[in-house]
Amino acid sequence: VWVHVADPAAFIAPSSPVDTEALSRGATLYLPEKIVPMLPQDTILRLGLGIGETSPALSFGIKLGEDGSPVETIIVPSTVRVTRLSYEEGDALLAAGDKTLASLDAVARLRHRRRLSNGAVDIDLPETSMKVEGDDIRFLTIPTTRAAEIVREMMLLAGEAAARWAYERKLPFTYSSQEAPQLPKDLPRSDEDAGAAASQPLLSLQYQRRKGMKASIVGTECLAHQGLGLSFYSQVTSPLRRYQDLLAHHQIRAYLAAGIQGALSADEVSRRCILAGQASAATRQAERDSRLHWITCYLTKHPEWKGEARVLDLRDRDAWIIVPSLGFETSLRTRRSLELDETVTVSATRASIAMHDITFDLA
Repeated sequence: VWVHVADPAAFIAPSSPVDTEALSRGATLYLPEKIVPMLPQDTILRLGLGIGETSPALSFGIKLGEDGSPVETIIVPSTVRVTRLSYEEGDALLAAGDKTLASLDAVARLRHRRRLSNGAVDIDLPETSMKVEGDDIRFLTIPTTRAAEIVREMMLLAGEAAARWAYERKLPFTYSSQEAPQLPKDLPRSDEDAGAAASQPLLSLQYQRRKGMKASIVGTECLAHQGLGLSFYSQVTSPLRRYQDLLAHHQIRAYLAAGIQGALSADEVSRRCILAGQASAATRQAERDSRLHWITCYLTKHPEWKGEARVLDLRDRDAWIIVPSLGFETSLRTRRSLELDETVTVSATRASIAMHDITFDLA
């Protein structure tokens, strides 16, 4: 299997002004009203796969064993010609019997089964994107597609293969790890184990899985990523929007050019991981704050709003719910007895922009 990734490290040197600015940002900032890229926009337009007729790439060639584990990895700079497809177009090609995508689908399913057998945890809660243009605030449900699952498994495969490749060469690297989750023994780790219908997943199970997950760690120590069911893992597939991925590319390219002597030291990689992690955390918090602000603005403009919510958890005096149409989770105080996964209709009885506070009640 070949996985091709955009190659900004071919043009951005470590510690160059562009690299230093990317490190200070940590990641691209996604806000409902705009996107603040980690790298300059002209760099993204020049290097993004499929934007031009051909694109520079860092290509991961991975030979798999019968169980789906990577047994041999080749990493090479390349030039690729990319045909861009939406996930929906990919699903349509799969349904039409496209042989290339069918082969990738088979690999993805094999990889997913292997990860589950190694203790991976599947979490699939509804996702909603938000767009703000002037006074218009729109919520867009992100559909679940098979093509997206294939892409995800290929990204995880590239991350596992790259981490193994770096570890075998004793190359200081940006490993991602996660301790084993703390889950009840009777909690299924995937919908396949639970036997839940894909059209009506038990969201309370998804919530319980997420609640038991530990924080992931990025650093130079190679440890297992228990949540993904991988003994080796590094994020390497988004170097245009995540600094830790760009740093991994810097290390790979340095090794390919001059061996380990040309790469950054373990101390320097660790320092950059810490700084990028701090910047990324601030970016993610800004995204959460912005999203809450615009949801509050929307409900303030639409006091008549009512919508469906699903019960994720039951507590002593309230329930924890998700409002899928808004992509929002919150507590719901009610004297009525509710059931897990029950669908209820709620309204916003209070929405304070100044306090960033929303109160929902049963409608």
